[in-house]
Amino acid sequence: MNKLKLHMSVTAFLLALVMVFSFMPVSRTSAEGEATIVTTLVDGMEQRGSRKTFDVWARDEEGNKVSSSVTLNGEPVSATWDDVEKTSYTLNFSIEGENLVIVAAGRSSVSYTINYIKAEPGDVIGQAAWSIEALTIGCGYVVEPVRFDVIEGETAAQALIRLLDENGYACSYSGSPTNGFYLQQIQGFQSSDNIPDFLRAHLEDNGFNIYDEGEIDELGEFYYTSGSGWMYTVNNVFPNVGFADSYLSDGDVVRVQFTLAYGQDIGGMAAMGGGWGSDFYEVPDKDNLLSLIAEIKSFNDLTMTSEITAAFDAAMSLAMELNPDIATQEAVDNAHSDLNASINHTVIFEDGFGGVLSNSQVRHGLPAYAPPVPEREGHTFSGWDTDFSRVISDMTVKAVWDSDMHTVRFEDGFGNLIDEVQVSQGGTAVPPAVPDIDGYVFAGWDKPLGNITEDITIYALWTAPLTGIEIDASVYISIGGSHQLTVTYVPEFTDDDRTIVWTSDSESVATVSGTGLVTAIGSGTAIITALCGDVSAQCRVTVGPELNINEIRLTDDTSGVTVIAPAGTIPENTTLAVEIVNNESELYNSIKTLLGSDYERFEAYDIKLFCNGEGVDPYGTIQVKLPIPKGYDETRTDVIRIENSSYSVIEADAEDGYALIGTESLGVYSVAVKADSANPPKAGGSSSLIWAAAFILIGALLAISAERKVSSVK
Repeated sequence: MNKLKLHMSVTAFLLALVMVFSFMPVSRTSAEGEATIVTTLVDGMEQRGSRKTFDVWARDEEGNKVSSSVTLNGEPVSATWDDVEKTSYTLNFSIEGENLVIVAAGRSSVSYTINYIKAEPGDVIGQAAWSIEALTIGCGYVVEPVRFDVIEGETAAQALIRLLDENGYACSYSGSPTNGFYLQQIQGFQSSDNIPDFLRAHLEDNGFNIYDEGEIDELGEFYYTSGSGWMYTVNNVFPNVGFADSYLSDGDVVRVQFTLAYGQDIGGMAAMGGGWGSDFYEVPDKDNLLSLIAEIKSFNDLTMTSEITAAFDAAMSLAMELNPDIATQEAVDNAHSDLNASINHTVIFEDGFGGVLSNSQVRHGLPAYAPPVPEREGHTFSGWDTDFSRVISDMTVKAVWDSDMHTVRFEDGFGNLIDEVQVSQGGTAVPPAVPDIDGYVFAGWDKPLGNITEDITIYALWTAPLTGIEIDASVYISIGGSHQLTVTYVPEFTDDDRTIVWTSDSESVATVSGTGLVTAIGSGTAIITALCGDVSAQCRVTVGPELNINEIRLTDDTSGVTVIAPAGTIPENTTLAVEIVNNESELYNSIKTLLGSDYERFEAYDIKLFCNGEGVDPYGTIQVKLPIPKGYDETRTDVIRIENSSYSVIEADAEDGYALIGTESLGVYSVAVKADSANPPKAGGSSSLIWAAAFILIGALLAISAERKVSSVK
């Protein structure tokens, strides 16, 4: 195959020179009369992105293409690209709210009002349905239909690269994601010659030689045939602009498809600029079906019914089918209809008395919205009998009513029920007799007894003489610091005088304000007294210097573990003890079993702090530097905390051969290398790279010749 492509290089170069001039942007003379104008804009549409790429088809009365013009809020908009079929434009919005777009051709014009909602660069402005398809070689999807975020300011090329990366693929391209982008290859995808028989016959009948590539882990232009490469559609239109000049909107459907025959096998021949023949067969519009498949794949944790599963499998099978005798437009539309019906559930709301309030269709997994409930004499609406916050099947929801009698509970305020009575709507509850409670005097009820409109609990109120007060028993305050003492009254609901008199028995050590604010003056101990009538409480205040005014750094020379403790987090005389977990120890074997196949190797440390011979924990967050053993791949290295027969991955930074973590507790930590699950390296050596470079150059020349710039993924 490589020899065949090499023999084609001279011819391809000459053809490229011809095509450079053959497929320059096309202009047409403006029609003098009326023109028919069709665009991909929708009047009244909402636009969250600052840029909008759209197409214009302008025809005169005889069906010939004529020139068009576009203005945005009265300012002219330059065409992005012009070919024999259509003209593309990109709108750049700067005015929030309504914007006026006028498309004109000859004496005709069409106006669109577009509501622009500003977004900041990098904001998610919607989702597009994407698929990357290798169906023509019988290898299914590179990326199955999926919903993918549309990012403000991002070109379609940048989105494509991001999508490939998130799915574990790389790509090669010419130009850049923002200028002249042309997709050449997708790497990491296992491809082979499984071209469907019916398509193989079309290729051979139209003069295409089919190369035997064998199994390869990439797919790009000139693979399998001389007319192969990547092309793309947006909303079932093959754009005449490259991906670098295309900006997506919420709800767009993007299909990146591998063609073997300049688009003739995927319905894209017209995008090549004409003169290359016609499509092999009629290709159905699958956008609605693919968008729905992508939506269902986003359900994730939702329970899928057998009906949904069956309809989904049938839809996927048809989405992957190229044979025009099977994948007809009718078959595709029917599959979409069946799948759509499977994820739409009937939700009926009834009034609870045999009447129907509403009957609606709700998407699988979404909430239903309850209708207004009419008033019913003698009853009070209290809710619905079924949860409809997440609909996953057909359901009937009934209103629940209470009669206009309300339950009033009387409780003694100490958790005991005194009585329970029924009161009509708006009526007055008659209170029961209140039991005597030693030491307390009944002071009334906590709620009004009249105009009862719901079930309520009414509590008895009591008062009692003050029997005591409480404050902190002891506190430590550094010199110059302060501490607010708070009084608790016993009982809390006493109506006795609550005035507190504060005193200190040693004002050279600590003073106290009239509100209980203690200020440390000098080292020593002071007793702060709070006096309220005949009862009092005391707090022992110890005043001393601040602890740990400097950062403390401790290093274990054997293991290399370092602890960095900010001021105030550990005592000054703290020591560090680190035990390297021996690979013959029971703890090592336990860690090895715990990590299992997730990690291929590890080093573990048991880290402790001691003060005066006793273990201590930090008073706040400290930093720990753990050495990363030589030979460990830092990109695959995690710091793991081992605790209670389980492990958790700790956020860490790599710094000069160390892993740096922040923690408030010490114990057993491990530096572990994750098991390598990456794809095996691509086959081939330096000679393969030379051949690849040559083919890329040839591909670029053929791309120009075939107007690939306007019809392929760019």
